[in-house]
Amino acid sequence: MQNVKVTIPDFKEIKSFFSKGMELSTFEVEFTQAVLLASAAIDKSVKALYNAPGVPSEVMVGKAVKPEALGKTFIRYGLQYREKKIPLIKYPHRETEVSVFNAIPFKTLTSDKKYFLPINKARSVSVNVRKKGGYSLKRQRTPYKKFLVDNGYMKGIYVRDTSETWSELPTRGESGKIVGGRRAKYHELYGPSLADLAETVFKYEPEVQKALDNIPEIILNSVAKYYG
Repeated sequence: MQNVKVTIPDFKEIKSFFSKGMELSTFEVEFTQAVLLASAAIDKSVKALYNAPGVPSEVMVGKAVKPEALGKTFIRYGLQYREKKIPLIKYPHRETEVSVFNAIPFKTLTSDKKYFLPINKARSVSVNVRKKGGYSLKRQRTPYKKFLVDNGYMKGIYVRDTSETWSELPTRGESGKIVGGRRAKYHELYGPSLADLAETVFKYEPEVQKALDNIPEIILNSVAKYYG
């Protein structure tokens, strides 16, 4: 769970509008609407800067916001985003063939000796998480090359866990075909979550900060209309 803290400054000025005995809850709707403008700005920035499927508000916990802290000169709200994994394959990706020296290991029906069948093609997978202007994110580095699987049983971008590709060698039978074998352990890769992207743009994106700076004026105008 990622928490984004939206602090509304100039609260002392806002409080000056309160008549004696007026409760903060009187303007709960106005505060909520103003803070949700920040949420909308976060959504817009994530959509503009990253290739993630969806926007952070889709994983926001609750559709209303409540004050987390109340001081003499400020009020703080928290936007909570659920950590939901996004498979890396759901980001734009492409697979290209590269010419490399490669070989498939195998054994025969009569021997456990390891043989190799040379092949000269392999596939490289590249993924585009950021759009132009997107802020750098913590990279998920892997010791081995990632590979794409897209068949009737599995779909995703994976990386093996060991230096060996096979835990059990395939076999070349009398027909000459290489069959069987068991792949070494591997795991699926995931891209940045919507919660991570929300936190990133909240910290660094000027357009989000601009929306935050406008919140006090929006609330003041709402409160002034109430008293008008």
